[in-house]
Amino acid sequence: MKTIVISILGPDRAGIVDDISQSLMAHHGNWLGSSMSLMAGHFAGIVEANVPEAELASLQQALGQLANLTVHVADGCAEPSSTTTSLEFVVTANDRPGIVQQVSACLAQLNVNVLLLETECQPAAHFGGNLFQARIVAALPEGVDESSVWDALESLSDDLMLDKDRP
Repeated sequence: MKTIVISILGPDRAGIVDDISQSLMAHHGNWLGSSMSLMAGHFAGIVEANVPEAELASLQQALGQLANLTVHVADGCAEPSSTTTSLEFVVTANDRPGIVQQVSACLAQLNVNVLLLETECQPAAHFGGNLFQARIVAALPEGVDESSVWDALESLSDDLMLDKDRP
């Protein structure tokens, strides 16, 4: 079996997940994990799957024929070491351009790998503006401790709040 990652993007419609799962099953694949969302009227999804190598080319062809979807299939890579220390935290701030860039640059400077990033922007009650929130799971490299990451992130902005206890 070969591990693959399938990315899917296209105008949202009912049945997209079923189309992908049927294609995978028809080619003797096994759905391992996924992340899917609706963003600005578009379906965006990523699926990790195992498929027999002999079925890979025909699976790619079948996925490429799904209506109004852009599908890309990539070879899976080795999993990161399980001994890596990971952090889960939430960043909250008054919405403004550049928050993701500030946080990602800070983490990159420390060589911290972002494993998961989920963001949303919602109206802030009694404020009249929007509140930005990001849930982050990150892997620390050897030699970097949690306190270094917290110190660097907390120095970014006065309105940036870190919730280390609530992933």
